[in-house]
Amino acid sequence: METIGNKAIAASAGSGKTFQLAHRYIHLMASGVNPDRIIALTFSRKAAGEIFDSVISYLCRATNSPYQARETGKLIGKETFETHDFSLLLRKLIASLHTLHIGTLDSFAIKIIRTFPIELGIAPGFEVLDNEGAAARSIREQVLHAIFVYHLMGDAARSDFLSAFKQATFGQQEKGLERSLDIFIGDYKNYYRILPSREMWGQADVIWPGGCPWLKSDVNAKEAAEELENILDSNNFPQRLLNGLKAFLAFASTYSETAQWNDAVANSSVFKSLLESVDDLKRGQAILSYNRKEYPLDTRQCELLLNLLCHVVTIELRKALEKTRGIYKIIDLYEQFYDKAIRERGKLSFSDAQYLLTEANQYSGGALISRTAQQDARLYIDYRLDCKLDHWLLDEFQDTSDLQWKVLHNLADEILQDTSGQRSLFYVGDVKQAIYGWRGGNARLFHKILQQYGRRIEQTLLATSFRSCQPVIDTVNRAFGPLLTDKLPPRTIEEWTENWQEHQCQEGFVSPHGYASLLEPTCHDDEEKPTDEDRYSLVSSLLSDIDPLNRGLSVAILVRTNKSGKKIASFLRHEHPEMKIAHEGKAAIKDNAVVSVLLALVQFAAHPGDTFAWRHLQMSPLGSYFTERQDNRDNLPIRLLREIQTDGFQSFMRLWAARLNSVQQLDGFGQSRVNDFIKAAGEFDKNNERDCNAFLHFIDSYEMQEMAAEDAVRIMTIHQSKGLGFDIVILPDLQGKSMSGANHSDFAVARDPVTNEPIWALKMPRSIIAQSDSVLAKQVQDNNETASLDALCVLYVAMTRARNGLYMITSFPGKSSQAFTPAAFLKLQLTSA
Repeated sequence: METIGNKAIAASAGSGKTFQLAHRYIHLMASGVNPDRIIALTFSRKAAGEIFDSVISYLCRATNSPYQARETGKLIGKETFETHDFSLLLRKLIASLHTLHIGTLDSFAIKIIRTFPIELGIAPGFEVLDNEGAAARSIREQVLHAIFVYHLMGDAARSDFLSAFKQATFGQQEKGLERSLDIFIGDYKNYYRILPSREMWGQADVIWPGGCPWLKSDVNAKEAAEELENILDSNNFPQRLLNGLKAFLAFASTYSETAQWNDAVANSSVFKSLLESVDDLKRGQAILSYNRKEYPLDTRQCELLLNLLCHVVTIELRKALEKTRGIYKIIDLYEQFYDKAIRERGKLSFSDAQYLLTEANQYSGGALISRTAQQDARLYIDYRLDCKLDHWLLDEFQDTSDLQWKVLHNLADEILQDTSGQRSLFYVGDVKQAIYGWRGGNARLFHKILQQYGRRIEQTLLATSFRSCQPVIDTVNRAFGPLLTDKLPPRTIEEWTENWQEHQCQEGFVSPHGYASLLEPTCHDDEEKPTDEDRYSLVSSLLSDIDPLNRGLSVAILVRTNKSGKKIASFLRHEHPEMKIAHEGKAAIKDNAVVSVLLALVQFAAHPGDTFAWRHLQMSPLGSYFTERQDNRDNLPIRLLREIQTDGFQSFMRLWAARLNSVQQLDGFGQSRVNDFIKAAGEFDKNNERDCNAFLHFIDSYEMQEMAAEDAVRIMTIHQSKGLGFDIVILPDLQGKSMSGANHSDFAVARDPVTNEPIWALKMPRSIIAQSDSVLAKQVQDNNETASLDALCVLYVAMTRARNGLYMITSFPGKSSQAFTPAAFLKLQLTSA
């Protein structure tokens, strides 16, 4: 068998990542590798299906056409292969369908766990839940409920939990715990899983290995303020400057861990000037500037002001450290309860599955996947799975999270250390399309692996588009080629430039003709800047002029948020009632009149005294049904509860939906929503509960993903559009947050500059305080650079979805706005001479 090397492909948008991965798969088969020894992993079932379809399609073409056989042979390095050879490969693949490993990273983790449930400490035959689905949220809420119910949780454990919460929120009262804790879990659980050690959270000696000068402060602030005030009175300072200094003294002298922060003082020019002059204060040579005049401070004044500054900053840093440690305790305690709940009830989300396969999982020994037997905490996969997995193909690698890489790292390391040439790693991605950092994606892993393993991995760069026409590619090159702005962080520009290649069009494959336009709506006399409606009207005019649906053109309107998508969908549906407009975002299932009636039945069953629910039912079409059946406010609740308790919520909803339909026939949309609702009720019934309040709470947070509509104007988020292409793309939502950085990050995870491994976490203090410390200021800078790079990636993805037409609708900022928005970026890049 021939030697097969490791390979990484950096493939720009539209350059054929799936094409490359599919041909790598065919190359492996043509080199004698059995399909059951190959594993191809990606991020969605749809993408996995596309990989499988592509492999089959290319094999079929090469089987049926001598020309395609020759072309495919060249691509895979098998120039002598003919149609017969590809026919044999196709037969072999089809015969191996039951043993193929083409799927998602999530499904791979689940398969491992199903193979090793005992080793991982979970119940065999567990149920898999969607991470953000209603069932997963319901379990989380049940865990929280258990925490607050005294008889379900010991006094000592409950006391520990409440203490941790007060530590994390610095004194917030218990009444806010249940509301705030769910936000805590969502915000911090992923950080906990990539930083499992308590020593990484809010530990001063880890954050400042050489010591933090601020934290060495131990002064009597009141005495320092009193002495300084007496000295200041003898200075010849202007009254307003003196007042500003005394305001700072009053604030600093009484500031403590429980005192109120004073924004007026913190935002004053005096406070900012003092923080900027710390080095001068240390030397005893500080000078205050006011009205273009300078006022020197003597040595004692400098010393006292420095002491007061240190006092304020020290308290803020200590509070940040304390809050961070409290957050860790909360998540750690929660994870213990959650782990117990999922093991006993046999329920796992996809992220839980990944977590169980990393050393971070403290409750099942931190078992790692490996091919190496007889080592502690190793799951030996060679003979416990269906086959040996010798060749790994990873798609969209730039979106791999730290947690996912921890699952795969051990296996990848073994493959890359192997010198036999009979095992290989192949991964493909594009760091310019890394738009999932908000959910843990770490694009820097792509180059980290290349740096770590050097020449063991061959890298290939692809920048020729098979999707977009020449005018679109020209626009992309001009927008993202040399970055002309100084409003992006220098490191962001440097990192983008390192990964940028001038894009080309594949001649003969895409059209040399097309259209790209930068549009700006007019501003009315009474407006400071164009409104949302002005931009939406421009979109409406474009749809009228182009008439895409009648011309058989696919069109997508890409937005940043579901909220924006809903707004523009509502506007366009009003302006174009004859045109099919589909908003492919998430929608609450209860936002429908028919569903609200069915929910009123449950509400009334649980709370017969709820007059609003009863009147709702009376005013609905069911009112006549109740009259005919002589159902009233007294006897109906018992009947409803009996039906729920006997058959469950799904049967109950199916029954009452049929009754509602018999009274007044539902239209197509109403029936569709009812079917979705019945399905949701079935998901709840899996918990074997008959609690009406729990069901109402479940539905309250239940969301559906609107189905894609190929024959409609499609409105979706840029993140949803990833991997898709459209004849026409319209971008009306370019007025969002600044591309310059993250402003102030509430939470920071620092990474080792060499390994990129996370090394510490901190709930950051206020921005002005963070900027006063060199270590935290560097972390703020890192956060800004990452956020700015993410913004470039999102815009790049949006623009490269277009095949033949790209319309960018910009606006100008208000007079006082300083935000460097995507609109401002595009105008600068595309219109500068």
